[in-house]
Amino acid sequence: MTKLKLRNKKSKFIMEFKLALKFVLSFVCDHVKTKAFQKACSQPAAFGTAVPVENQSEDCMYLNAWVPHGGCKKKHAMIWIYFGGFIVGDIQRFDGKVLAASADVIVFTSSYRTGPLGFLYLNDTAAPGNMGLMDQGLAIEWIYDNIKKFGGNRNRITLFGQSAGAASINYHMFSSCTQRYFQKAIIMSAAADSSFTYYSPEVVLDTGIAFATDVGCKESTVEGTLQCLRCINASTLSALQLPPNPKPSVFFRSHLSTVDALSFVSKPPAELLKDPFSIRPIPLLVGVLKNELSFFITYFVGVLQIPINVLDGIRR
Repeated sequence: MTKLKLRNKKSKFIMEFKLALKFVLSFVCDHVKTKAFQKACSQPAAFGTAVPVENQSEDCMYLNAWVPHGGCKKKHAMIWIYFGGFIVGDIQRFDGKVLAASADVIVFTSSYRTGPLGFLYLNDTAAPGNMGLMDQGLAIEWIYDNIKKFGGNRNRITLFGQSAGAASINYHMFSSCTQRYFQKAIIMSAAADSSFTYYSPEVVLDTGIAFATDVGCKESTVEGTLQCLRCINASTLSALQLPPNPKPSVFFRSHLSTVDALSFVSKPPAELLKDPFSIRPIPLLVGVLKNELSFFITYFVGVLQIPINVLDGIRR
């Protein structure tokens, strides 16, 4: 392992390492100096979280770390996995310094790919599905292997996340690829078996084929299809998740987690939950977020012009 070359921004409470660690698909880690957050992974403008196209890139596998000064010598680490329905999401909006300073924990945030770039499934190892989960898994494994360099303890790692992030953590609890790299979990407002976090292989394959067809890239072979898709700008390709005239109940062509071709997810979540030996028994905190649906109002009302009756379903 090469020596870490990290830019640190000293304050009274913490050292802040911004995007110092770059993950590449060959499972090798580079270390880069930086003075600002790196670009987000390519994604559409949705849910009021629009990331400008100029601030998106395929070169987006970066990780942030906030390390408290003083305190415990072998600190607990917390790894945040962001929300966004596996459609959008980025780490620039999440600042870990307050949590790091107040709780004396090392806080990590890491990017992962969403949409077709992160979850396209064509029933082939070249397009296996769940690539976004594998991005997360690579970051989790790297933190586990290198946490000592930050003053942390590899036996005190907690994953925490909301919505798609929470479902992701649930998948890592099931996956033999990553479950050994953390000891605790906090999941909020979703799980692996939520209706918006899992599709059967049949459904995601139909979604993948329909997507390739709609963008003019359906070829006779998977490799031919992928070669065509690779010729399309990543931000443009990701934006094509949004149908030209979205209507209820299909607002997105969602590429979701599934039983993938590489067995990162080996069985449907409903089946895994029935098997007591499939999930690692660890301390788990489960909860929901107050007023969470307000996050979607700007999209449904402002963008799609769909009226929402906030009293629907409320007994008078």
